Amino acid sequence: MHVKFPSSNSQDRNILHVLRLPSGAYREAIDFTIVHSSSQPRQPNSSGKHDMSMTKSQPLHDLEGRDVQPGDVNSDAATVIDVHRGGRPRIILSLVGSDGTMHHAAILLPKSYLEAKAMAIDSFPTQIASDGIPVQDHVFKLGMKSLSGKITWSQLRPEQWADIVRDGDEIRLEDNNAVLAGLSDPSHLIMFKRALSYTHVDKPKYKYVTMFLPTTRERLLASIRTEFHLSAQNEVNLLRVLGNGNEAALIPPSQWLAVISKLAKEYPSGEILVYP
Repeated sequence: MHVKFPSSNSQDRNILHVLRLPSGAYREAIDFTIVHSSSQPRQPNSSGKHDMSMTKSQPLHDLEGRDVQPGDVNSDAATVIDVHRGGRPRIILSLVGSDGTMHHAAILLPKSYLEAKAMAIDSFPTQIASDGIPVQDHVFKLGMKSLSGKITWSQLRPEQWADIVRDGDEIRLEDNNAVLAGLSDPSHLIMFKRALSYTHVDKPKYKYVTMFLPTTRERLLASIRTEFHLSAQNEVNLLRVLGNGNEAALIPPSQWLAVISKLAKEYPSGEILVYP
């Protein structure tokens, strides 16, 4: 129900304002009539006071003091409020694939830990299936900036989801049983290189690959074979490049993750040689 009434400004008597009444007040307001004021201000009567009476006698229902309830949540006003607020909050889901590639998905903020897991499975079906890790072994970690400025990934407790996770947070899905997870930090980028040819005259030509450090030795080996097109029959050795690049030191396979993670922190521009 819309009721029009004149402006209180004496210079704008012809301007009508629109009052939207809640649906519950429609029956009481149906006979409510306001007479438009003329463009001329009212003249004082004989007593010197302005005549505030209506020019015509009209039925008037008194709404003053009534407990009028607001409209339902599906009203236009509610819709405008939702649009103004930009809808539901959003978060970023991230996952490090078995090949070391980082995957991201923007989703609406889930209401619970369980709903977040369902959305993660829906967002990364191929990556989760290729990992071969049971769904119950996946956990969520929240990316937070420490006092040193470094992003750390802290595990979330399911019962504290609604109290901790906020709009704009990044939540990472990880394997809870990852080997050496504390030493393998996917926030560090590692540069690997492999010589394409060796000659005694010219310097060898290299192929370079930059990727996040996987959480297990097996995943790292699989990623290297994939990126450098090495078959399962090819033996893979990893070496730390020294000095000006003319020498390299072999890294024992059992220490790949620990050594490479430490090198990435201390020498961000360092390189790991893949041989042969």
